[in-house]
Amino acid sequence: MEKILSSNDNFIEDVYDKVNVYHFHLVPMEFCIENIIFAGLVLSHGKPQINSILEPIVKNLKILELGITFNSRTERFINIKFFLLFAVFDKPARAMALNIKNSNGFFGCLKCLQPGKTLKTKKKGNVHVYFFSYYSNDGPERNSENYEKCLLRIKKLSLKEYKGIIGPCSLQNLGEFKPIQNTSIDSMHSICLGVIKSLFKYWFEMPDDKFSLKRHITKINDRVLKIRSIKSCQIALRPVSEWRYYKAKDFLIFMIYYAIPVFYQIMTYEYYQHLLQSIISLEILYSEKIDIVNLETARRMLINFVKKKDTLYNSFILKSSVHELLHQIKSSNRKD
Repeated sequence: MEKILSSNDNFIEDVYDKVNVYHFHLVPMEFCIENIIFAGLVLSHGKPQINSILEPIVKNLKILELGITFNSRTERFINIKFFLLFAVFDKPARAMALNIKNSNGFFGCLKCLQPGKTLKTKKKGNVHVYFFSYYSNDGPERNSENYEKCLLRIKKLSLKEYKGIIGPCSLQNLGEFKPIQNTSIDSMHSICLGVIKSLFKYWFEMPDDKFSLKRHITKINDRVLKIRSIKSCQIALRPVSEWRYYKAKDFLIFMIYYAIPVFYQIMTYEYYQHLLQSIISLEILYSEKIDIVNLETARRMLINFVKKKDTLYNSFILKSSVHELLHQIKSSNRKD
């Protein structure tokens, strides 16, 4: 679920369902467009009320949990039940749907109980960041047990919120859905339009800093334009000087297919090695088939990537999207 249009006070929110069939010879089917169901579209003047979107969807999902009876070739009748097992939202929609604080506030992380810290900018603004925790880099973990304890404390003491939880949500009424554990991190906004886009801002909008690549922009453009698109990537990128027009997929394609040859011997060794860790991790995470051993490699690399980021850049880069990299591996490897 995500906001697909925002103009002045007008919003459009869309909701899609994806049907997965858990059978060994049908697993690839989950990537087919035939498995995508358009569940709803809401147009609103002003910020939409998320419950007005979710309530009818939850009502229908509860009916599907009871099952639908079909005629079968092998049996007279067969009852097939449907359960919501996972959900993904962009960050504003996620906060509303789960009734939690947004990621730019204290205790705004979906997956852990780290509060974060608010920094003052030179222009007297505020940026909420999550410094790397050497004690527990991705914890203390949020789970169903402490989520329920937060809800109980809020109700008992009539609190407005507690540790990032504002109150119950309609999705928790579903039989198999756990709001915290079964909500995935939105990689499009968190990684592509979060982590990667922020790196472009640092590389090409801050000419006086040690990490700036702006003085090399002509050479970088030339290298990008000389690279032919490969079969699995049928997109010719704009020059990097036009990165502000990049879409989420463009940022991801640049990182996976272009960044290594384009930045070779342009980026200093320390920054280049740091970037390589994120690229290798992304290649693993975006693979159609993920090997457990490779996930462990990605986990170690992402820890090192996040750990060194404020030293190589600055503390303001440590927004929630960077912090969420530390949770990506567990989100990719959940079995509950």
